[in-house]
Amino acid sequence: MRIKLSNARVISAGKSVHPLRESNGLSLISYFLIVAFIAAGIFLLTWKQIYEMRLGYRIQEKEKEVKELLNENQILKMKLMNFSSLEKIEDEAMGKMKLKKPELNQVKIIE
Repeated sequence: MRIKLSNARVISAGKSVHPLRESNGLSLISYFLIVAFIAAGIFLLTWKQIYEMRLGYRIQEKEKEVKELLNENQILKMKLMNFSSLEKIEDEAMGKMKLKKPELNQVKIIE
């Protein structure tokens, strides 16, 4: 004879038994919570490892970018030094731009 009460306890042959309890005293909810915490811990550790790997790749990419930019900067500095000399500027003007030196009557000196 079983009588179901409102507090979800089952009385069987005069002995009160909780439906979610096992024989060793831990409930199914406790097992579920333990498994959920373990799964969450594994997930967080795995996510952390993946995040660290992604950051490592990004750092390597940025270091490569910095190296390329430093090389480009060095090349531009060398080009600037080449164009800074008056002889190079004059050669460029006469060669590529087809300019020629002015004659004396074309020059006015202002004091």
